[in-house]
Amino acid sequence: MAWENIFNITAGIIGLFALIMAISNLLFLQKKSLRPLKKTGPKVSVLIPTRNEENSIPRCLDSLLKQTYTNYEILVLDDGSEDSTWDILSSYAEKTKKIRIIKGRPLPDGWYGKNHALHQLAELADGDLYLFTDADTIHSTNSISFAVTNMEAHGIDFLSGYPRQQPGSRSSAAVISLMFLNLLFFNPVWTHRIIPVPFLSLVLGQFLCIRAAAYHKTGGYAAIPKVLTDDIHMGRLLVENGFRQLFLNVGAVVSCRTYQNLEASIRGITKCMVDFFDRKILLLLLLMPVFFTAAVLPTWTCIYLLVFSPLSVPVFLYIGVASLFAGWSLVILYNHLPLFTALLYPFTFLLLLFLLIKGIHATISNTGFIWKNRIVK
Repeated sequence: MAWENIFNITAGIIGLFALIMAISNLLFLQKKSLRPLKKTGPKVSVLIPTRNEENSIPRCLDSLLKQTYTNYEILVLDDGSEDSTWDILSSYAEKTKKIRIIKGRPLPDGWYGKNHALHQLAELADGDLYLFTDADTIHSTNSISFAVTNMEAHGIDFLSGYPRQQPGSRSSAAVISLMFLNLLFFNPVWTHRIIPVPFLSLVLGQFLCIRAAAYHKTGGYAAIPKVLTDDIHMGRLLVENGFRQLFLNVGAVVSCRTYQNLEASIRGITKCMVDFFDRKILLLLLLMPVFFTAAVLPTWTCIYLLVFSPLSVPVFLYIGVASLFAGWSLVILYNHLPLFTALLYPFTFLLLLFLLIKGIHATISNTGFIWKNRIVK
């Protein structure tokens, strides 16, 4: 009986913690994300790596050519595409001087493809600010203005955020929701300016703006040539070197059509998980049972009791599971995913553990992951 009480009380505490974390993070994002007001200012280099993006890059470039901010350039690098990406880029470059296109150099030893592409783009950029973004993003007319407005108003060296995700299917939406777990459990984004801890730096490469001087002082992507989560590790590298960051609500100014089916979403999330934890396998093996006990087991226990003995659900267990669900629902809705993805969390949290096991196996066995028709290990 004593162990049951400890379990139920712990579940209540964890659930309330998750709810408080979610609310505090979302309030911070809303308060600190300033409206885009700047029309001109420091030159911005928008840097886009591409590889087999014939279906995505036209929408991205069309949106970036309609910006209210005037002082910017667009650099696009084709990293050995096997489709018509280069032909499409060439047609855009012929129409406007705003766009410069680059044929990527062959991938050298000791590099991953995207890291090398980003490195080459930064080498050729002329801007005071580098706005790294992906080929499958779509930008509002003031996305660049948003970046400049917030960089200058907050006096920071880099910013990022979660773009509005546009999954291709309901199943992929459920998997994509896992990327928002940082806001529920792991990352109090309001502490970034107060306690600059590198491991807590939160960055998404779909929208990442960095001061050029800060980027080059760290050594840029040449300092992290072989990491799968190039964005996360760039954030950590910047914080390690004393640069200031903010994680903001960028969903209003940029969206992303990533992971258009279940297979792609599982493959994409899996390849990032172990690398997110710096490939510390022992740490992951310790965290997995903690997560299962704190977030998964209480939920399934509560579901079981509600089905078979609804009057016997312990108060603390009920409070914990209800709070966890409320916090997760707030995070999901704030990031514009449908509510059903929150309802599926008992299954998606279990899926997370399965994907971690899969990622650990791929790392330990050195089989690696297939991404953009390349094997990365």
